[in-house]
Amino acid sequence: MSLTISLAAHIQRLVSLDAQTRQLVELRTPVQRVPRRERVGPTDAAAYVESGLLRLVSLDPEGKERTLDFALEGWWIADWNSFFQERPKASPLDMYYLEAVEESRIVCLTNAHYTALIEQVPALERYFRAVFQKIAAVNQRRVHLNAVHTGEAMYLNFARSYPEFLQRIPQYMLASFLGLTPEFLSKIRGKSASPRSFLN
Repeated sequence: MSLTISLAAHIQRLVSLDAQTRQLVELRTPVQRVPRRERVGPTDAAAYVESGLLRLVSLDPEGKERTLDFALEGWWIADWNSFFQERPKASPLDMYYLEAVEESRIVCLTNAHYTALIEQVPALERYFRAVFQKIAAVNQRRVHLNAVHTGEAMYLNFARSYPEFLQRIPQYMLASFLGLTPEFLSKIRGKSASPRSFLN
């Protein structure tokens, strides 16, 4: 079941905001509803998920999708290269977009919006620094796991680390994210109803 974690509440977990500042943040970060399977834009924006589930998708030159990342309640997601360089896309061969896997409530920030926000509320610089550090650490670990472990071990670790995703992500999206075929993932999932990790 989808929870709701407001951006202001998420910020409060990492930095202290007084009532007036929290009200300013809420005013400057309006929430928008995104229907299931609808793209989130602009493509150079970062999205905070208050409720629901988003994915980051890349398209190859033939138009084939690859799921690069997921985000559920309380997570940020973006094509971070586009976000920090403030470029919607580099070329038709470098295409990324965000899509709602479920109907979602999100806060969308362009880089310009983000810059204005931290100028108005300096405490948010510490908040976003903590967010970006966590994202960098998670992505580095994922690259390492992809490089040294089998597809089966990757799935088992994902299932152990993020069990909340398994009932919410379509199998073909999860297979794409893990770099597996849907058929191979189906075989792996059929082996064990209670997956354990080989990655300890």
